Amino acid sequence: MARCVISSNDVVAYEDLKVRNLVKNHCLAKSINDAGWYQFRQWLERFGAKMGKITIAVSPHYTSQECSNCKAIVKKSLSTRTHKCACGCELDRECDSF
Repeated sequence: MARCVISSNDVVAYEDLKVRNLVKNHCLAKSINDAGWYQFRQWLERFGAKMGKITIAVSPHYTSQECSNCKAIVKKSLSTRTHKCACGCELDRECDSF
């Protein structure tokens, strides 16, 4: 999977999540550890270096709140799935264009 992601893109940006902090939530800890988030990140970085592609760890702060069009912060709750900005930009919150 990581090799496919790297080979089909020139630049791969991913959230710089602190897995150690995520597993503090005891209800989600097993699922988070089972998902192998840290290992996937290591594979992205390794394949990126091997294939001469750029991998960037992006701070997760405000990544789903900053408008990709005008850079304004549009506050949303976690349950809000659509980004709607006053500038007219409207995107699925999980969209790659963010």
